[in-house]
Amino acid sequence: MVYEYHTVTADDEFLLSVMINFIIYNSKILSHFCSPEEYRSDFFAADNVPEIRRRQIWNDINSAAESGWDFSSRWLSNSKTMDTIETSNIVPVDLNALMCWNMEILAHLHGEIGK
Repeated sequence: MVYEYHTVTADDEFLLSVMINFIIYNSKILSHFCSPEEYRSDFFAADNVPEIRRRQIWNDINSAAESGWDFSSRWLSNSKTMDTIETSNIVPVDLNALMCWNMEILAHLHGEIGK
């Protein structure tokens, strides 16, 4: 939205005021606990695995949720069981293409304000 607004208005003052709010995207969520929204299902997804794997499962579940594709089999090595989730080992081309475009826009906007 900021990009489109600035393209139409060339309002550099507005651009300066909002650019401080943008940061680079990070798709890896480090959380060694179940998500509060899906606590029960997340807990049981990792119920019968060793502690170190349990923490990785919860990291991967939270990362999948943050990606917006949390109910997708794309993150599973075996699409039938959640304990095979491996979000941190998968590079989703479609999501990265979107993020690449967003970073291109951010680079352009930072160039507009001389940063």
